[in-house]
Amino acid sequence: IGQERELVLAANRLTDDLKKKLELTSSALVERQNEVTALNREKASLTDSLNKASSELTALQQLHATEVKRLNADVILRNDTIDKLSREAEAMQAKLQAKEQECENYMKELDSVRCHDQKTQADLERMRKLRDEMRKLTEGFD
Repeated sequence: IGQERELVLAANRLTDDLKKKLELTSSALVERQNEVTALNREKASLTDSLNKASSELTALQQLHATEVKRLNADVILRNDTIDKLSREAEAMQAKLQAKEQECENYMKELDSVRCHDQKTQADLERMRKLRDEMRKLTEGFD
């Protein structure tokens, strides 16, 4: 009977010990489950934030690409305009030089006529027209 009693007491102690360990383990497990739940919530929140940031980045990249294309098209258009204006300026310069040469020739003729006292109204009119044409040409450069 003594042995049985000791055996029952040992079994009771072991049972109490196991109950305490089970309680501690259950408590630790609940704590860990709560930590896992909190971490899962935090992970979901961070994933949402990352997805939102990624979407915003994609939108900004598309906006940037569109803006770069627009600016490149604008640069090309402006370069074409500059080229066209340069060609026109060169043509105007050539015309101006030709008119200056023509004016010089008329001036020589006029000097020659003046030397011989043979001024004519037609020559003077031609010189006025030429002078007006030269003024019109130079107005294009202003």
